[in-house]
Amino acid sequence: MKKFKEKPIVKKIIYFWDYYKWLVIIPGICIVIALAFLNDYISENKPRLLDVVLVNTSDISVPFVEIGQNYPVYRGYEEGELPVKITANITYPRVMNEEMARDTALVSNIQKLQAMFLSGKINVMIATDYAIRDFALGDDFIILTDYLEPEFIERHKERLFFAQGKDGLEKPVGFYLEDNEKLGTFDEDEVPVIAICNFSDEVKIAESIELLKWLMLQY
Repeated sequence: MKKFKEKPIVKKIIYFWDYYKWLVIIPGICIVIALAFLNDYISENKPRLLDVVLVNTSDISVPFVEIGQNYPVYRGYEEGELPVKITANITYPRVMNEEMARDTALVSNIQKLQAMFLSGKINVMIATDYAIRDFALGDDFIILTDYLEPEFIERHKERLFFAQGKDGLEKPVGFYLEDNEKLGTFDEDEVPVIAICNFSDEVKIAESIELLKWLMLQY
């Protein structure tokens, strides 16, 4: 011990690191992981106005401002008071082939999207029409004529998007957002469709309807 005390400070540090570094590193890693999980939990459970998912586009800079920031202010909230969460960078293929089925990242993306639907973590989906059409087969979207005024439907009837449900019947589940350049670039330069998730509660559906109307005026 006396020899250790007589060692220069640098050698003491080296000695300590050689013999006790894992006693420092492992707890440190555990703390970092715990803080990351805590941050994700707080972020995920923070009150939000809506959850919006953008499919087949990675350009979220404009939607983040337009939907994430401007829409809550339009609804009368202070900036940042009740945000709209936007999830993007999700790819959904027009046709799934064998090569795509072996793409673990793509399959994981699709599974993530399906899980978000079933858990009610999506209120509004803005996507290419083929993605909307596939999810409509499971009755995942509300039928817009059940919620919107006939006058609104009539005024925008040329932009209505119809898709088959479980019963095989074509139903109005979305609207084309014609000026897609304002929402960024979607795959194959498709005009995106907005649809409202059927697994949301009535409060979120009502708010989603307001977002839809607002976007129809913008685009």
